[in-house]
Amino acid sequence: MSRPAPIAPGPRARMARAGEGRLRRAPARLGASLAVALASGAAAAGAQEMPAVPPALPSGQQVVPLDMALERQGDGQVWLVLRYLAPRIARETGDLGFDDVIADLDALCAGPGLVAAAQAEATGPAPDQIVVTLMDRPVPRGATDPGATLFIEAYIPGPEGCTWP
Repeated sequence: MSRPAPIAPGPRARMARAGEGRLRRAPARLGASLAVALASGAAAAGAQEMPAVPPALPSGQQVVPLDMALERQGDGQVWLVLRYLAPRIARETGDLGFDDVIADLDALCAGPGLVAAAQAEATGPAPDQIVVTLMDRPVPRGATDPGATLFIEAYIPGPEGCTWP
């Protein structure tokens, strides 16, 4: 059975596919801050095992945990970064766009993200932000891959769960 030809995405979808992130939620400074943190090789503290991924994400896709790191930022904040492989977001062969996986990003923060934040707080400073990344292929931390699709969202962990900065 052949797949129907994809409908040409609008500018928002193209920007999300290009790694620009969700326009309605993520502040512009987040992308630059994250890029600087990754490029500078911000030190990861306290290696931990990644918490289990929910068996069913809202989009129906299955993701594979890739890595997790605590990163101290230049302003003293601590970010908990969780990265997952999500082949279904691939530009050429995937069937899910950014709008399709927004709820997945939220669920990965509310589930494994908050569990990991609580674990980190038990042994050191509580994370100020949780950053969840979905990528269609492994991209080494701090490296660039123009062909890769990355969807990144940041959250503030709190008593109500994960909220957007």
